[in-house]
Amino acid sequence: MRKIGYLLIAVTFTWLAGVIWSLSWVDNLSPGDFPGRYQLATARSFWSISPAIDRDADAARALKLSWLKASTDINRKEKKDINKIMDVLAAELLFVSDYLESYGKSILPETQARAVIQLLTYLNRFELYQNYPNPALESKIHEFSSGISVATPGTQENWYRETMIRSYLKGNNDLFQENRSQLLRVLNEHGQELTEDFKDGVMSFYDGVLACIQKNPQMAKGSLEIATKKLASYPRLATDFFGGDLNILLIGKGMEDPNGCRQMLNDLLVTGMGVNNGRN
Repeated sequence: MRKIGYLLIAVTFTWLAGVIWSLSWVDNLSPGDFPGRYQLATARSFWSISPAIDRDADAARALKLSWLKASTDINRKEKKDINKIMDVLAAELLFVSDYLESYGKSILPETQARAVIQLLTYLNRFELYQNYPNPALESKIHEFSSGISVATPGTQENWYRETMIRSYLKGNNDLFQENRSQLLRVLNEHGQELTEDFKDGVMSFYDGVLACIQKNPQMAKGSLEIATKKLASYPRLATDFFGGDLNILLIGKGMEDPNGCRQMLNDLLVTGMGVNNGRN
């Protein structure tokens, strides 16, 4: 009996230490970090067996862990099969959807909005390569999107970016223009730390890469030339921008046609990240 008692104490101590470490580890990471695969898996395992004393804090950690998994796997440098990327996106899409289904009503509106945007981002990137017909999921996104107008500027920016991308890919030009205008409005009103050139470069990038995805290199050409010129002066910001928001999948899809946008997008990446001009 004493041995069993010691074993239970050891197991409890290990669980408690693991939970404390994992929560602290997650809290100290930013969504733009690329942690090690095994550290991330260990932290997520301990998070999954930790008590959700504060449901909103638990949701924030759940979203960050999911994003770190998707972003790290997709942006990792080794060559990846697109089917593996789709598996990652599908798994994380399902994870966030299930979390919203279970706890969405018990978390703060801002966290709800961030969860919906993350869900929409996964869905948009997945549907670059494969249809994902799911009326229930679309309904869930619509249901939780009602609070976007009172969300923080950063959350609004992410929302309008993803709805802009989605409306373009669905061929709804009026809605695309509306969401594009809203995204630009948020950037202009709340992105004072960003120069006009950088903001113009970002918007031109989306105009260009989306035209490339639709296999319209002639329409993309002017926008990508502007993006290349504007972003070249900000290599650090441009590098973070290309690596953020799963933009690498937009770029990869846009590069699929060897006779279309591939060279233009490659020039944008090389110049924007300062490879040719020695910037740092």
